[in-house]
Amino acid sequence: MNQFFLLFLLLTFVGKQTIAQTIEPLHDFYVAKKNLRKSHQTTQNTILFQGKDMITNTVFTAEYDQIIEKPTTKQQIRIVNKKYDGYVEIMGNKQEIKDNPEANKPIIIFVNQDGIIDSVNASEVILNQLKQTITSRIEKGKPNPHFLHVKNSKKIGDLWTDSSYVSNENNSYFVNYKFERQEGNLHVLSFQGDIKMLNDFEQNGVSFQTNVIGNSSGTIYVEPNTNYIVKSEGTMKLEGRMIVNTDEFPTVIKGTFKDELITK
Repeated sequence: MNQFFLLFLLLTFVGKQTIAQTIEPLHDFYVAKKNLRKSHQTTQNTILFQGKDMITNTVFTAEYDQIIEKPTTKQQIRIVNKKYDGYVEIMGNKQEIKDNPEANKPIIIFVNQDGIIDSVNASEVILNQLKQTITSRIEKGKPNPHFLHVKNSKKIGDLWTDSSYVSNENNSYFVNYKFERQEGNLHVLSFQGDIKMLNDFEQNGVSFQTNVIGNSSGTIYVEPNTNYIVKSEGTMKLEGRMIVNTDEFPTVIKGTFKDELITK
């Protein structure tokens, strides 16, 4: 598990229910269920250094269980990594992504009846990675990002903006949705997101700051009646600068992502 896995972490299940023609707000706990999901991400980070492009490619695939427990006064959702593989390639030099026991420990989320996160429990490694995510931010007081949240009824053709993932003026993710159509037993929505991200972190004694803005776009498939996101896929592009200690470098980050249910 790494930050690319966590950047775009979205969880759901597929059901066989009567298909609702609208998307409705949820005001109840989620149905208890265990799902196996697969996530695949690619990113390309290009940094201009001394007049030359330094390119880092990351490819990452993970399978994980998403376990929704029966609710009491709150509801527990656990994310448990099962296996992953991938690599990081820096200027043609490829290195496999190695297993990290700390990063494999479960993420445990507690939500209230309105789907608002009450607490997040995870290893220090994962908590630090979660702080660097915007598009699927798992944070106390925010809506659960594993489900589609709407404030009022939506019908095919409707457009709206979700600002739930705005943390502060330096870290925000505004998502513009359009309810496109019904496809089989799923709602299909397109989305375009405006991203602003400012992150500070330290690695091996070196301080880093990433300051980028950009956008994402793609499609999500939502189960009627439960608002679980069965599948999401899309692209993103961010541009800005990276500061390493006191040196500043222009940077461009491009990526693709896909997350989907593989068994029920």
